[in-house]
Amino acid sequence: MGMKAQLIRTDRVAEGTAGFTFEVREPFTFEAGQTCDVTIPSPLYQDEKGSSRTFSIASSPGDGSRLLVATRLTGSAFKRTLLESAPGLEVDLDGPF
Repeated sequence: MGMKAQLIRTDRVAEGTAGFTFEVREPFTFEAGQTCDVTIPSPLYQDEKGSSRTFSIASSPGDGSRLLVATRLTGSAFKRTLLESAPGLEVDLDGPF
């Protein structure tokens, strides 16, 4: 089940770790411990791993239309794109899994 979402906030949550908060435009129901796939349709940077990644969902199932994922910053093209993008970046979400 694919849906559109928009990056609304980027936070450094620990040394070498960032949290990315997305506003989901459709109802997104999930259970604690699930994952989702995030795809950046037009990434700023590209590498052989492509424009999609799977993330553990760090937000609470009760957070409504806000979805938080947190990840270590490895320097990958995908994570650099997320980190350097301004709020408003459009992404595609698949899941939850």
